[in-house]
Amino acid sequence: MLDNASTMAKVGSWELNPDNDLVFWSDITKEIFEADIDYVPTRADAVNLYKDDVKEMIDTIISQAIKKGTPWDVEFPIITFKGNEKWVRSIGKSEYANNRCTRLFGSFQDINSQKNIELKLQSTLIEKKDILDRINDAFFAVDRKFIVTYWNTTAEKVLQTPKETILGKNLWDVFKDAVDLPSYKYYNEALRTGEAIHFEDFYEPVNRWFDVSIYPSKTGLSVYFKDISEKKLAEKKIRITNLRLKEIAWHQSHSVRAPVARLMAIIDLIKHGNLSIDEKEEFFKDIINSTEEIDAIIRNISEKTKTINFNE
Repeated sequence: MLDNASTMAKVGSWELNPDNDLVFWSDITKEIFEADIDYVPTRADAVNLYKDDVKEMIDTIISQAIKKGTPWDVEFPIITFKGNEKWVRSIGKSEYANNRCTRLFGSFQDINSQKNIELKLQSTLIEKKDILDRINDAFFAVDRKFIVTYWNTTAEKVLQTPKETILGKNLWDVFKDAVDLPSYKYYNEALRTGEAIHFEDFYEPVNRWFDVSIYPSKTGLSVYFKDISEKKLAEKKIRITNLRLKEIAWHQSHSVRAPVARLMAIIDLIKHGNLSIDEKEEFFKDIINSTEEIDAIIRNISEKTKTINFNE
C-alpha cells in the first residue's frame, strides 16, 4: 500500500552516507530522474543532474545539514538522464550519532505538472499586471473589506499616492477625507448589490474630476477611473457662453421690438391711410430712423458677441 501510494504521489526516497558518499535511490526516485532501474547512483552523478544555478544552493543545503543538522524542503529544476528538464521537490534531514552526521535521507517528488501550471499562472498574472500598469485608465482593486490588493501606475500618478503606501491597507484609512463623499456610498452599494456602478466625482485634494466605473465580484471590487477635468472644464465654458449669449439675445430682442413695431405701424398707415405728401415724407423719415436704430442694435449685438471669449 505504501509503494502504491508513493507511486501515485510520485514520491521516491533517497539516502546519502557522508563518510563514503554512498548514495541510495529508490525505484521511484530513479524513475523521476529517468535513470535505468539497475542504475547505481553516485554523489557526483547526482550533482551533475542539477542546473548550474541550483548546484550552489544544493551544496549549501547539504553542508548545513551535515554541520548543523538543518533540514530542508525546497523546489528546483533538474536535468534528467534523458536530458529533460523537470521540477522536483526535495525534502531531507540528517541523522546524528555521537555529535557526528552519519547519514542524510529524505524524498524526491515529481512536481513537474503542478509546477508548470503554477509558472503559467504566474506568467499570466505578471502579464495581466503589466497590461493594467500600461493602460491609460487608473485602476485599483480591493477585497470585500476594502483592503487594497492592486494599484496601478496611473492610479499612483492621478491620486498622487504611491502603491507602497496603500497596498495591503484599508482604502478608507488612506483616503479618510473621501468617506463623506458620494463615492463612498457608491463603493459600498456596488459591494452590497453586486451590480456595476458608473458615476462622475470631484476629488478636492487633487482638484480633479473623475469618471469612475466600479465592477464587483465575489472577491471584492475592481475600479477603473480616468481624469475628465478637461472635459468638465469645457462643459463649464460652454454653459457660461450659452448663458451670456442667452442674456444678450434676451436684452437685445426687447430693444428690437420697439423700432420693428413702429415700422410695422408706419407701413400699415402708408398702405391703408389717406396721407398727404408731407405726411408720407415724415413717415419715411421715421422709417429711416427706425431702420438705423435696428442697425445700431444689431451692431451692438455683434460687438458684445465679439467680447465673449469662447476659450475661457
